Order: sequence, then structure tokens, then C-alpha cells
Amino acid sequence: MGEGEGEAVATEESARNPLGGGGCRVRGEPSLERESRRPSLSSRAQSDGLVGRLKWRARKDMEKDVGSLSLEASTLGERRTKARLLEWMRRGVYVKLARSDIEGVGVVAVRDIPKGTNPFTTCNDHLLRKEVMVTVTESEVRDVAKEPGNGAVEYLVRSFFAPLDDDAEDGANLYGINATGTNTLDVSWYLNHSDDPNMGFVEAEEDGEFNTYVTIKEIPKGAELTVDYRTIGQSFYDAIHR
Repeated sequence: MGEGEGEAVATEESARNPLGGGGCRVRGEPSLERESRRPSLSSRAQSDGLVGRLKWRARKDMEKDVGSLSLEASTLGERRTKARLLEWMRRGVYVKLARSDIEGVGVVAVRDIPKGTNPFTTCNDHLLRKEVMVTVTESEVRDVAKEPGNGAVEYLVRSFFAPLDDDAEDGANLYGINATGTNTLDVSWYLNHSDDPNMGFVEAEEDGEFNTYVTIKEIPKGAELTVDYRTIGQSFYDAIHR
């Protein structure tokens, strides 16, 4: 190979290998090609931080959207609840508890009540507490009444709850008492007895339903609502009028 040809080859080799030395690099010297492709630690951290912030922002936006939907649903539910209450106040309010000329406290009409009306309706029934009855024996009631300070318990049970079996022998009666106690009884439980009642007793048609009452004549405002206890049960009537 001539001198000119050798210089040409060296020049061509140098163009391909700018590091020189026949393509070799000094030990410990970084590869420029590899390092140029590898992101720095700071770049990677910045990338991870950006992804984290984006995820956090997306989660917050989702929570905001869900919160907005929940608030809208809650507001809509409140409006419907209020609308039902106002409608009931316009058309469903018929009675209140008041002093009775018959005995203690009774149920009195606050407006004229047409015949065939159930004056004890409610509204927003989905908010009502589920009423559960517990069967209690007469002997259990008497045992409670024997304890000091509980003397009135037996009369309280007898005056509110009719025996489940009219034919039971004395002392063997069973009572269905609401599981939440007598303080949760509604207005209808305070109807007093009359031999000439203006309310009729309506027995529940199916298990799990509750008895109710309807007016059997028109009741004027201010009049007390009454029912004949004998239509509820003879033993109930007898217990009250001993």
C-alpha cells in the first residue's frame, strides 16, 4: 500500500471512529452513544412525579364528580321528601293527642273527618322505623310488675295491647308488644272506648301487616275519636273495664 493510500484509509477510519485507536476507548470512559440514550436520574424522577400528579389530579376530579352527583341526588331526595310532607300536611293531618273527657288522654280531630277515612296515615314511609312485635306471656309481664317500682307495668300492657288469643285462660294470655317499647306507639294507640264509637277496627289481612281504623261516620272538628274495644277483643275490653 502506498503512502497516499495509507493516509486515505486512516482518514476514513477516523471518520468512522472519532475516538481513534482503532475503535477502542479509554477504560472507564463512558460510551457517548449509550449515555445519550439513557435518561438522567433527575429526568426519571421528574417523569414519575408528573405521572403521580396526573393520577392525583384525576382521582380528585373523579371524587369531585362523584361528590357532585351525590349532592345532586341528596338535594333531589330532600326536595321530594319535603314535597310529600307538605302534601300530607295539606290533606293528611286529621288528629292530635289532647285531654279526654272519657279518660286521661285521647285522640281529637283537628278538622272535619269524612266517613270512611283512615286518619292515621303517614308520609315518607321509607323513613319509618320498622315495627317489630315481640310475644310476651302474661306471667312474664306479672313478674316484671312484681319488682319494686314496676307496679304500673301490668296495667300499661293491658291497656295498650289486646291478648293474642281471646280464649286463653286467665294468666295464660300472650301479648304482642312492640320491640322498641311503649314510647314509640303512634297516635292511634290512644283511642279510648265508647259504646257509641265513631271509629271502626280494621284487622290486618295478612301476616306482617298491622291493624288500623277507619271512621264509620263523619267526625266534626274538636270531637274525640273512639272505638268499641269489644271489636278488638272481649278479653281486652274486660281487662280495661275490670
